[in-house]
Amino acid sequence: MTTRATAATALLAVAVLAAPGAAGAATLKLRPAQACYGTADRVSLVGAGFTPSRSVNVFRDGRILNRRNGTIQPIVTDRGGRFAVLATVPDLTRATQTSTYSAVDRANRATRASVRVRLSDLRATIKPDDVAADRPRRIRARGFTARGRTLFGHVVRKRTRRTFRVGRLEGACKTASAVRRLFGRNAARGTYRVQFDTFRKYKPTRPQRVRFSVTIRRVTRSAAAGVAAVTSEARAVAG
Repeated sequence: MTTRATAATALLAVAVLAAPGAAGAATLKLRPAQACYGTADRVSLVGAGFTPSRSVNVFRDGRILNRRNGTIQPIVTDRGGRFAVLATVPDLTRATQTSTYSAVDRANRATRASVRVRLSDLRATIKPDDVAADRPRRIRARGFTARGRTLFGHVVRKRTRRTFRVGRLEGACKTASAVRRLFGRNAARGTYRVQFDTFRKYKPTRPQRVRFSVTIRRVTRSAAAGVAAVTSEARAVAG
């Protein structure tokens, strides 16, 4: 089973910095800075040294971000030529990538600045699939960068809930790998929700979560009858 998360690329908010400042070479910085941003993270960009009280356009890898319904919505600088915006991490076509975020002054296009940002897909895999329900499985995950240092799994069905610790998240893009048992030998037939996130307490809505729909059915083997097996449908949600 493999699943990944998607998030629309968008500027979420624009905050004009109120206090004036001295003019100088344009800069674009991350504040606060993170070594890696995963799906549903907000990339906080702070620009300075642009034309005061005018506007800028913000791009990611050459694609303008402050466009809505085909119309450009300029980001206005303050009297010191500064601005701040928040942008979400887009859906990625690979595990990680380094993107360039840039700002271009609309009054003077020669005034521009950029910063490179490492991005990670949000994904989890469970292997092997479609085997005995009580068999240990290898869980691999990445991109849980929003909050927390530990990855947890939650198994939910009706009023039954069980939480288990997958392992510590490592590295800049917060990866984890461990062998864990999702179900016991006597797990009841039916459909379960298996959710991975960085919270010890289960809630169906978390900033970054990967969710699997798992069905346990009964199959017959030559050596034994009534052995539980699973099939799954995976879904990931961010935000």
